Amino acid sequence: MANPRLDNLVPLLAAMIRQLFEADALDDVRVVTAHGARLIAPYDALTLRERGISGLPEVTMRRGEELDANAKALERHLCQEAAERGRMVSTLDRLESHQAQSAADAYVRQYGLCLTRPLRVFGEEFGLLTLHYKGRPALFDAELHALGTFADWAAIALYNARAPGRRSRCTTRARARICATSLTRTRSPGSAAGAGSTLSSRACATASSRCC
Repeated sequence: MANPRLDNLVPLLAAMIRQLFEADALDDVRVVTAHGARLIAPYDALTLRERGISGLPEVTMRRGEELDANAKALERHLCQEAAERGRMVSTLDRLESHQAQSAADAYVRQYGLCLTRPLRVFGEEFGLLTLHYKGRPALFDAELHALGTFADWAAIALYNARAPGRRSRCTTRARARICATSLTRTRSPGSAAGAGSTLSSRACATASSRCC
């Protein structure tokens, strides 16, 4: 069955992935990460954390509205739980500690949705991306799927921008271009007249294997 919302995000996602790997400087990749996330699912505030010299995640970029102390405290709770669970955690989840759950409940009543997604490279956590949405208790599945795919490629782009190996960066950039092209061509099975593009990560993996 066709998903118009998902179809609309496919070309946008492909364009944002290309932009990630057209950026060379680390700060440029960070800016594209914020730009792409905003276009895919417009947020009110964004916080990017990357693993520092100590091995712990450090805030490297904030975008959007300034966060108050309660919102920053919630971010820390979500980042901790996302790191422990190894997956996205949001104010929709039941959080482990009473303090974290109370902070999430208060945030939902006052603002809306907050989510944190781990950024992984080579199976290891490289950073965390946190997004704030005022007046929205949840995102559509298509938005979450597109954000997840974009965040995966943003993690690779950020890692490459910090790495000195130019050859590996070029190889990953070529694979990203193939993935972006594949996204615009892949169709979900069983849909009428081939409508209903999919954002399956398998499509990117298949496309990437053709490179080099």
